[in-house]
Amino acid sequence: MKISLLALLFLTTASTAFSQTLYYRDNNTTTAGFGTPNGNWTTSNSTLWTTSGAGNITTTNWVNDVATPNDATFNFVSNTGNSTAITLTADLNVRNLEIKGLANMIGTTGPALSASANRTLTFGTGAVVTVEDRADFSYELNMRQYTTTADTFTLNINSFTKAGAGTMLIAAHAQTTSGANAVVKVTGTVNISEGQVSLVTFGTTASTSRSVDVGEATFALGSGTVLGVVSPLSYTGSQPSNGTAALGSVTGNGTVRGEMAGSTNTLTINAKGLTPGAVGAVGTLIIEDFTGTNITGATATAATSFSFVNAMLGGIKFDLAANGVSDQITFSGLTTVNASALTFDRFDFNTLSGFESGNNYTLMSLTGLGSWSGFSTLTGTVGAFDGTISLSGNDLMLNVVPEPSTWVLLAGGLTTLMILRRRRSSSSR
Repeated sequence: MKISLLALLFLTTASTAFSQTLYYRDNNTTTAGFGTPNGNWTTSNSTLWTTSGAGNITTTNWVNDVATPNDATFNFVSNTGNSTAITLTADLNVRNLEIKGLANMIGTTGPALSASANRTLTFGTGAVVTVEDRADFSYELNMRQYTTTADTFTLNINSFTKAGAGTMLIAAHAQTTSGANAVVKVTGTVNISEGQVSLVTFGTTASTSRSVDVGEATFALGSGTVLGVVSPLSYTGSQPSNGTAALGSVTGNGTVRGEMAGSTNTLTINAKGLTPGAVGAVGTLIIEDFTGTNITGATATAATSFSFVNAMLGGIKFDLAANGVSDQITFSGLTTVNASALTFDRFDFNTLSGFESGNNYTLMSLTGLGSWSGFSTLTGTVGAFDGTISLSGNDLMLNVVPEPSTWVLLAGGLTTLMILRRRRSSSSR
């Protein structure tokens, strides 16, 4: 894919309010500075963005010339001249990142923000990555570790907010050379406020490995947003037919979606923590099997299942309000939900107004033709009351058992009614 690239950088120093705007346009020429106002591309900043012979944008010395993170806008204004790799030639400190102008690009995919050696992509506090949508693209931004040499290279990514309706990939790609190992490690919180983030591994060369490690990350899903899992998140050689995707914590009102291809394949998703909605606000988290075209262009025909094998103590959080009103997890279209590792102490219940003994709640539901496996009825404490978690059809239900004093009162009431009936019966003879 060949395009021209215009990058707009906003550089701000920590010690002053002075702001310098740098422009970049590359048409495979020697002209580095472009735009209005002209002349802001000074000698000292001329290496902030450089190009390779193929016209790829690189990030040599970008961070080292400023005291604070930069804003970067990549605006694709022409469809001739260049490829679409934005290569991390050094660790990068970014405040806000924007991908736009994709309507001018040729092809079916957006640009790659790519590392081919050990790199750290640090987003500043409150950073927003905005990815414009283009409906005919499979995805609009690919943040990846791409490794083709016999070594292990890691791209580290920290917290940020994903905005914009476009799809962002977080990908590990290893191929070509035996011993190549690509790792992407995400830590902190990724807030998905719009669109989709997809986790994917690429490559089939024997003795090559790839891994997207999100075990220490939290994905906070806004309403209508998607966290897609396209493939097993760690494997060596060819992609296995039956793989797993180990997530950290997932919160919010969005959807976690299994998007793996292969009609005889199965992708099993697990998570350390699940929190529908936000603590103190009732919400619904959906975990579903996707059957459309995934970001690789393949039909997502593989089966998706879920397992609680990695659930932490207190990691599954539910708000409980009035009778029947609670957070809920909906499993849609999954073949199996494996609950053999599920224990009462994996749950953490937060009681809201309206919670009381005798209430019943639907915590989880499984829709479609799938089934639960390995579940046994669980008992424990909810607030000051006893609780029982059991299956009713394909719904996982919580019953808050009335406290003992309530049972005493009920028993006393029944006894009184029986005595009164007997007295009435005797007096009528």
